[in-house]
Amino acid sequence: MSKSTESLTVRSITAAEHRAYVATRPDVPLEQTPGWAKGYVTVRNESIGWFAGDRLLAAGLCRYRGLPRLPMRSVAVFDSGPDIDWDGIRRPQYSLSDWLDPLVDFLRGRGVFSVRVNPAVRQRTWSGIDPSFRASTSALVPHVGTTPTPRASRTTERLRRAKWRPFQGAGHRVRAEVPLHQVRPQDRPQAARSDSTDLIPGGSIRLGTLDDLPEVQAAIRRAHPGLHLSSARDMETRWRGLASDDIAGVQLVVAERQGKIIYGGLVAGVGQHAWDLSDTLPLPDAELPEVAMVRRHMMLMTAGRMGADWLVIPTVIPQVRNAFPSPAPGWPPARLSELVGTWQFPVRATWHAALSPVVDRLLL
Repeated sequence: MSKSTESLTVRSITAAEHRAYVATRPDVPLEQTPGWAKGYVTVRNESIGWFAGDRLLAAGLCRYRGLPRLPMRSVAVFDSGPDIDWDGIRRPQYSLSDWLDPLVDFLRGRGVFSVRVNPAVRQRTWSGIDPSFRASTSALVPHVGTTPTPRASRTTERLRRAKWRPFQGAGHRVRAEVPLHQVRPQDRPQAARSDSTDLIPGGSIRLGTLDDLPEVQAAIRRAHPGLHLSSARDMETRWRGLASDDIAGVQLVVAERQGKIIYGGLVAGVGQHAWDLSDTLPLPDAELPEVAMVRRHMMLMTAGRMGADWLVIPTVIPQVRNAFPSPAPGWPPARLSELVGTWQFPVRATWHAALSPVVDRLLL
């Protein structure tokens, strides 16, 4: 950092400040929004900002994974974040240490003994084995070169230079995305009406309300008996949390037949991406007509309303160690992006060595 460059400071920010920042950054993942904290994070969490003077330059959502008898001694985790200048392109006057050192100092004051970050930086990209195939657990082939991207190489080199190390306990971090930009926005509502409703004679699609959630969840459980699915209470918590964010609009897609709800699903949008928040389904459940009806509507009409170019879908974690996750079954061909992974820093070396494995083992 040059002598004329203003040093960065880190401090807590309000949800409103965090939302205003995310609204200016179309690539911020859903997991880095205040609404995600309200709807999905059950542990202590905090919105954190990086400042040059009074100017907010970056932000992140941190969750604190503590031990039952030591709640104020914790591992700080940033899921898919934070949103700082990882590769040095946006603000080249700052090294990665300029961003991460004040973060470590801030978290040390919060009782953190270890911190983990997950840069949303793509390292490699894959696509389905054949464009005509639906996503499944079949083999994947490289869509682009298998060598790390220049941005990923810069990011990992800067992380190593800043004395951060890869977290060996994490598997491959992969994001699966279905392209939506191939469908023209003006065609999406009509396409959703004509294609989706043909899957079920007499079926129709509408956007639901919070009052529909219990009946939607009951219909989902009838369609997938025996599967472990989210509870109605969990769905309501997610809805309320994400609905509190004007930058993470959440919608409930409801499929009906003769006025009776037969299926449904939640979708949320931030910037250029929408997220399918449904449970991962195995085959043949993923091929049920009511599932396909809702998913097609998510892709066409709902994502079109949100202005998204990509729909992020769940992935299936393979049983084989170190194998890559695959797109959840039943979706059209998806782009798979391997991210640069989880990196960690021992804020308090002794505590880090002794307690981090305990936190991981307890899945806290």
